[in-house]
Amino acid sequence: MFMNPILERHKGELDKCVTCAICQPVCPTFQLSGLEKLSPRGRIVLLRRIVNGDIDPSIIADDTYNYCTLCY
Repeated sequence: MFMNPILERHKGELDKCVTCAICQPVCPTFQLSGLEKLSPRGRIVLLRRIVNGDIDPSIIADDTYNYCTLCY
């Protein structure tokens, strides 16, 4: 099982999201793309899977996180 120690420290922040998608209408990258993976919820679900060791982050070859505008 792969464990990411850097993301593990921020697991509490990821757990604050209840995946309700209320943030999607105001997310610029989701508005432009319409892609779930470019929404806050999509990014958080993916990060949770990485932190939990379900997937290896090295397999993520696209710009899922590079498109985030960090408007939090």
